[in-house]
Amino acid sequence: MGRAVAIHPLAIVLAIAGGAVMAGIVGALLAVPALAFLNSAIRVLTAEDPAAEEAAMEAEDEGVVHAEPDDVDSA
Repeated sequence: MGRAVAIHPLAIVLAIAGGAVMAGIVGALLAVPALAFLNSAIRVLTAEDPAAEEAAMEAEDEGVVHAEPDDVDSA
């Protein structure tokens, strides 16, 4: 079951044991889906926002003027 939800097997065992202690058989059955939900929620909330990172990079480039040298005819 741990591979299906991408959670470490020890975390699965601890969640099932904790769910069984707190709420019996129903708690043990609901422990893995609850753990998977919490794991996904934490990953989403702590993930960096790529759009914000791109906006910050564009803001840094606003002050830079990109120019090429003029063609100068030598006399």
